[in-house]
Amino acid sequence: MRLRRRVQLLALAFVALIGLDVAFAVRLTVVRDNTTEVVEERLNPARAEVAALLNAFISQETGQRGYIITGRDGQLDVYLNGRRSAARAVEELRRLLAAEPALLGGVEASQAAIARWQEQVAEPEIAAKRSGRVGEAEVLVEAEGTLRLFEQATARIDEVRRGVNVELMQAEEDRDRARSLTTRVLVASLVIALGIAVVTRILITRWFTVPIDDLRRSVAQVAGGDLDHVIESVGPPELEEVADGVEAMRRRILTELGDADRARGALARRGLVVLTLRDELAASKVPLAPGWAVAGRFEPAEGIIAGDWWDVVDLGDGRTALALVDVAGHGAATGVYALRTKQLTMAALREGLGPGEAWSWVQRAMGDTGEQFLTGALVVLDPTTGRCRWSSAGHPDLLLVGSAGDIKHLEATGPVCGSVIPGPWAEAEAMVEPGGFLIAFTDGLIEPRNKAGEEFGADRLTALVRAAASGTADAVADACIAAARRHAAGGFTDDVTLVVLGRSR
Repeated sequence: MRLRRRVQLLALAFVALIGLDVAFAVRLTVVRDNTTEVVEERLNPARAEVAALLNAFISQETGQRGYIITGRDGQLDVYLNGRRSAARAVEELRRLLAAEPALLGGVEASQAAIARWQEQVAEPEIAAKRSGRVGEAEVLVEAEGTLRLFEQATARIDEVRRGVNVELMQAEEDRDRARSLTTRVLVASLVIALGIAVVTRILITRWFTVPIDDLRRSVAQVAGGDLDHVIESVGPPELEEVADGVEAMRRRILTELGDADRARGALARRGLVVLTLRDELAASKVPLAPGWAVAGRFEPAEGIIAGDWWDVVDLGDGRTALALVDVAGHGAATGVYALRTKQLTMAALREGLGPGEAWSWVQRAMGDTGEQFLTGALVVLDPTTGRCRWSSAGHPDLLLVGSAGDIKHLEATGPVCGSVIPGPWAEAEAMVEPGGFLIAFTDGLIEPRNKAGEEFGADRLTALVRAAASGTADAVADACIAAARRHAAGGFTDDVTLVVLGRSR
């Protein structure tokens, strides 16, 4: 089974388990919240209102008896206040117990019993007392049905109280059970998550870690020089394909190394001068100031010698000079001419000449070169400030890339350098911002054509640089060379040199 399918199935199982767990937890939470709402917002308040109703009824009976005995209006006020409180309690109980028909029936029965006691006992006794019929009032108080009606009303209220307590206990048990189940679900969720993590770890180790480590060790062994070590196919199909690709590369490297050894032997016998030229034209390894990096890429159109060269030189006063030169032509003869221009140019910069003055000095030092000429760019950089002075001798535009990806084209400040066309070569200033780049290249980078005959072109290069500007100098250089190589249908027909000078943010 391919790795993608394995990962999909693992993810599906994970999502299914989590989904079931979440659904169950949500259901329990809803039950818990509903029961909590019943307890806190209905039954607990109802229990308090039942107690208030009983107290209000007892207050009525106390006030009524006190009035009959003492005749004081204050006792009558106690009765009336109790009656109003009882009415309020009944209305509140009707609201709170609307969803409980049995309890609501008990409330109505209690209200009816209270009303009978009021109509048959309290109100007649109070009326007799008010009208001065003391004897009649006393007879009514001592009547046989008086106590029975009072006890019936209190009994009805007590039934409601017991019913509310039963419902409250049941709801609290349901709430506690839901809470307990929720806790168990959370614990089960943690156990499931831990189990998934363990299983995932085991599968990742089996599918990824072990095969990749095996492949890494094999590749490292080959990279360390053991080219005879065979890369074995391991792991899922995708990694097997990678291993097969690396193995094919190893075999191709062995073949190319054999070809290179034979070519090197031929060069050693017939081309020692060519190798020497190549080494002399190669860029020197000059360390840059902290926060700066330079990436150079060179691909000759023919053999290993070209007319292009670039280099960096430390001027000794804290400044750094960057030079890129493109000599017209190819091959060893052009390489000899290019080496001479490099020696003269580096000497001029080390002597402290500015970029424009250096071109003039090189032209004079070269003397009569016939139709031979060169283009190039010289840059003198102050690494501390990022400010640089530059001069371009008929060379393609330099690209000054800002920290936000904006690009400014720095055009040539003078003609090509040769004996046919005199100078002068002006100088200009530019600023390389933190996070920005200064890019120089030869025309071989933008002239390759694809199968449709379209040039790679400066516009395509500019767009590519803008897209890659967030990377390092090496990343920008690699992206440019790779894109130009893909565009070139038949390979590069001219020497290609690219230099990217980058400043960190």
